[in-house]
Amino acid sequence: MNTLIKEFAFEARLITVDGITRYATDYEFEKRFAELIVKECLVVINQSNGVGDDDVIKISMDVKEHFGVEE
Repeated sequence: MNTLIKEFAFEARLITVDGITRYATDYEFEKRFAELIVKECLVVINQSNGVGDDDVIKISMDVKEHFGVEE
């Protein structure tokens, strides 16, 4: 498994609320894990070479909107 995916899984499993860290429920884990993957995809999109800036911004916005991810 990709090291980055393992890091996302570890990060998604622990949730901190009001300064208290606990294990995420399955729903929270799945939601957070998916958000981390989408955000990483956005990083790759925003680093694209050979694509006009306007195109990159449009693609990035479309992906965020499609998956409901806020930064």
